[in-house]
Amino acid sequence: MSIADRFQSLIRRIQPTAAELTAKSRHAAEIDACLRSARGIKGVRRIGSYSRGSAVRGISDMDLLAVFTRESARWGNGYVSGTTMLNRVRGALGTRFPKTDSNRDGQAVVCRFDDGDVDVVPAIFQGMHPAKGVNRPLFLIPSAAGDWMPTSPEAHGVLIEEAHASSGHKFAACIQILKFWRDCRRPRTPISSFHMEILFASERTFSGVKSYQECLIAAFRTLRHRGCRAINDPMGVSGRVQAADSGPKARLATEHAATALDKAERALAAELSRDQETAHRYWDMVFNDRFPAS
Repeated sequence: MSIADRFQSLIRRIQPTAAELTAKSRHAAEIDACLRSARGIKGVRRIGSYSRGSAVRGISDMDLLAVFTRESARWGNGYVSGTTMLNRVRGALGTRFPKTDSNRDGQAVVCRFDDGDVDVVPAIFQGMHPAKGVNRPLFLIPSAAGDWMPTSPEAHGVLIEEAHASSGHKFAACIQILKFWRDCRRPRTPISSFHMEILFASERTFSGVKSYQECLIAAFRTLRHRGCRAINDPMGVSGRVQAADSGPKARLATEHAATALDKAERALAAELSRDQETAHRYWDMVFNDRFPAS
């Protein structure tokens, strides 16, 4: 079995199952129905990996944006704090979903289900933001500091869709593989999925005619070269997009990328020499003994 076939096998194995997709959709509908009774809610939107086709089986949570009207969030000449809005969402969900709390970075309320979590992010609709000549909705969401930060999932979606097309429709699968790699490491590689998507989309890392092997090498090389530093949001929405939430975590992610790059380059060299066994051994090192043997 060739390395290319094994990558195709890996991609199939990390797709969310039909049962996962059904369960996530059911939970999203239940949360939507529950929140629509809350004061000031305009509606609930799906965002994140499940909306972009880059969710990974058994790893990815579903992300929902609970959109409030500006009027419902007013406090004097400004808005209530992001923490206050998180508490409002938690209160609305708490009775219906007892296993409900804030996530670690204080930007979402997490509804915990036996078959996976759903993260609910409170948001205030701010207006429209131009993205590639088309206006897209702009929102404020809680920041880690408890105040507000701008976001526009649809504007970022435009960037990612363009990168997906320019990669020969490999972009989403490459992101899935990188998320899988991130979670294979021990300790887990502390790098943001959103950072990887925006970085590789803006730099067109996977564009052109490339194998998945070459795409991963390009990704690891980029992460190592940049040192997992924050990047300026190319869509002009979110300011700086952090790779990790601390300097030590960024350095650890860089170390993991450098190690993966070394093994991946050795794997590709062996593959080009028609040494499939050695190539597989090195890719298995990259994925911490979780690369398909068949």
